[in-house]
Amino acid sequence: MSLREGDSWLYLKFKQTLVESDHNAVFSNGLVLPVLMRTVNGATQLFVEIEYKFFDPRQVPGFVRLEKHPDSQPQVVEAPLVESTKLQGSTWAAQKADAQMRSRKAIAERYEANKAQQTGLSAPDAAFANASRQDAQSSATRKGQSGPNSKL
Repeated sequence: MSLREGDSWLYLKFKQTLVESDHNAVFSNGLVLPVLMRTVNGATQLFVEIEYKFFDPRQVPGFVRLEKHPDSQPQVVEAPLVESTKLQGSTWAAQKADAQMRSRKAIAERYEANKAQQTGLSAPDAAFANASRQDAQSSATRKGQSGPNSKL
């Protein structure tokens, strides 16, 4: 059943007064619906929504029980270890050596990253190079040009 445009205002206005609870209504036909609630004059009213209409879940035929949502545990994400940026050592010479070591390590990491990027590259195939040269020569002879790629 669809909701008529004239009825949608009242439906939305009433739905704004409802708050989702942490329970579901379970019915004998296997249907599980979220329970909505509102407080009027200090009394809490429970509702389930069926085809754009709101009913007390205990009054709906086939109602079995109210079931609490399972508590979902938040995923624990471990943060990666962060190296200290503070130079180690108490003397100037120790701090200088530590700074040089970190510099060499950073340069080595950049070198490895650049090298890893270039592993997928390969030199052009000789057959492609020859075909390209022959194509350039044939187009140059058609146009009557001479150049480094043409053999006139």
